[in-house]
Amino acid sequence: MNTHTVNAGMNKDYESVYHTVESTHFWNVSRREFILMLLKQAGVAKHIGCAGGLLIDELKKSGYTNVSGGDISPDAVARGKTRGLDVEVMSVEQLPLPDNSVDVVILSDVIAHVDDKKALAECKRVLNSGGLLLSFCPAHPWLWSSHDEHNHHKRRYTKAMLRECVTEPCLEIERIAYWNCLLFPLQATIVLLKKLIRSQASNYDSSIGLTNHIFRAIFWAENRLLRAINLPVGISLFVCARKQEQKSRIKEPIK
Repeated sequence: MNTHTVNAGMNKDYESVYHTVESTHFWNVSRREFILMLLKQAGVAKHIGCAGGLLIDELKKSGYTNVSGGDISPDAVARGKTRGLDVEVMSVEQLPLPDNSVDVVILSDVIAHVDDKKALAECKRVLNSGGLLLSFCPAHPWLWSSHDEHNHHKRRYTKAMLRECVTEPCLEIERIAYWNCLLFPLQATIVLLKKLIRSQASNYDSSIGLTNHIFRAIFWAENRLLRAINLPVGISLFVCARKQEQKSRIKEPIK
């Protein structure tokens, strides 16, 4: 497994752009929508890598009464606090939470920044029996580009890599699948062309014009398609895993 040595969090210039458009950019809006579609259980929820806290806001509106978040970036946490959210600076490798205290842990592209095995062991520790872990990560090591460097990623994942790092005693994988699939041919071509000309630009386009609306419509269709089937390829991977303490308490897997 190729691992790149970088600092946790994002490049500061990139982070500033990210926070400016995260409320409207097709990728962010579609990711939040998809997470809400995946989560069917209420309870205590923790969003790690919460950025400005927009998903926390949407979870509260959808019925979660006890939801909070954390991020490695003080700037991101400050933005969340201005929205009146319960957020704090924290590292997923050392969560300031008691054992067996959370029903849902959401990791938004967090494990690519850190020691993934250590991070996932921490998530398992804080999950209640029957609790759900939902984690996203960038897919396909061959798509490594300047975008990953702007994000301070350490690695991109294959399905096998993600399955291996999530495999923990008492943590049962329910689903591993790709996300950001329908735009894969276009986005992969752009990445490869940028690598060919050695462009250092990020793939994260800050524009919010007509293209943003078109791509949002494509993601709208994809999110609903993924409710029924897994697609064969995508820019991102996600995994749903449930903490199992007693076999008698196993819940039905996510469809």
